Amino acid sequence: MNRLIYYFKLARIEHGLIVGFVPVATYLITYKTFNFLIVLILYLTTLLAEIFLFVTNDIFNIPEDRINRPNAPLVQGIISIKNAWIYSITSIIIAFILLTYSILQNLIQISALVVYIFAILLGFLYNIHLKKILIVNNFILSLVTSLSFIYGMFTHGFNLDIIVLLYFIMSFLATFGREICKGIIDIKGDLIANIKTIANTFGVEKAVKLVKYFTISAILVALIIIVYELLFFTIENVILILGISIVITLTVNTLRKLVKFGIDYVERFRKNILGIMSIAIITLFVYASSSFFF
Repeated sequence: MNRLIYYFKLARIEHGLIVGFVPVATYLITYKTFNFLIVLILYLTTLLAEIFLFVTNDIFNIPEDRINRPNAPLVQGIISIKNAWIYSITSIIIAFILLTYSILQNLIQISALVVYIFAILLGFLYNIHLKKILIVNNFILSLVTSLSFIYGMFTHGFNLDIIVLLYFIMSFLATFGREICKGIIDIKGDLIANIKTIANTFGVEKAVKLVKYFTISAILVALIIIVYELLFFTIENVILILGISIVITLTVNTLRKLVKFGIDYVERFRKNILGIMSIAIITLFVYASSSFFF
């Protein structure tokens, strides 16, 4: 049982369990229909993709993790590199088996598979090498993280929904700011591993300023979502309006503390933003499913 916990830790399973709700929500919003098998496949394939990318990230991150995350399972040797590879490869094979079945059964179309493969390849390339390239690293990680919104939206073709697109942009901006924070926190290990970040290239103070700008931009997109929902108001919209209002309030509060405490608050800020993003995801899922279950 203890060993299983370390495998969960390696995969950052809590991330996958939350992110799995994203394509489910965007599928429900875009198509206004519910199919349990499609929902299950979208959730599981997203969770499995998260496992694959997080585990391979740790495999390639060992040099910097010896400094930045000395308690990581691979650094401690609790899980071997061989078992980590088996874990990650098995996860992605299961995911592609599910997707192949879904396409053959006409549950999911090729459009969703294209997004899925693109995200996996981009994320894996990031893990191997692209994480070392200045700004490109933050851009790619933010994009891969946010593509889960597009994945669900493209379940049955290249369809577009304004709320999903706004959430995608908001997620991208918030994640970009959060990853700049990670560069500040991991500055020593990143230098040793020759990973160029905004923090170790332009300085920590400039990096903190950029975090503020990206976070403010994400807040502005969140405000646009509220305005849009008010313009096209329905009873279900109340859920999204209230949820996003809470997200904005919490983000402004944590941003205010970053402005006040500066560098000393960066690690706490990053954790808070991750929690706030989880609230935003759950809000979207409840909003998406409200017409089906409430």
